[in-house]
Amino acid sequence: MVRVQDQEVTYGHPFSAVTASLWCKYEKHKHVKQVHVLDRYIGEDGKLHSTRLLTMEGNLPAMFRPFCPVRCIHMLEHVVVDAEAQTMEVRAHNINMASVLEAVSASDYRPTSANSTNYHINITVRAFPNRKRRASSGAAGEAVEKTGYIAGKLESWVAKKLLGNVGRGRQYIDS
Repeated sequence: MVRVQDQEVTYGHPFSAVTASLWCKYEKHKHVKQVHVLDRYIGEDGKLHSTRLLTMEGNLPAMFRPFCPVRCIHMLEHVVVDAEAQTMEVRAHNINMASVLEAVSASDYRPTSANSTNYHINITVRAFPNRKRRASSGAAGEAVEKTGYIAGKLESWVAKKLLGNVGRGRQYIDS
């Protein structure tokens, strides 16, 4: 099972203000514990490239704790800003717990006018990506069925949390 969700938001702020807020938005997120800049440079094409490691911590619902023994999740974030074309692309994915969950987000920022910026995010979440999709009847089939139920619940919960961050991001930019 794979959960894919999209959301689009238009910020009532110029592109420069929206993109500038990305660099400090995690300071206000209580679940983001650390942000490390691993690499940042301006390429030959004039674009700013940045790679950051985000360490996040939070409480999982009890039903997921047996599958997720750690509380810290590490996300790798790649950002490319083209100031001339006024575009920003942000790609992020988890680098630990990958056998339990793959969470990938792809965000694009583009100005729609001098004072507004369109933000589009696509989130793909897949729980237990290495598990077998089909099994014969009996105990193996029952185990796959139960895992599928848990996988669906985990994917829904993670997607909801990630999309909830979009709302918090909007509040941050508007403040």
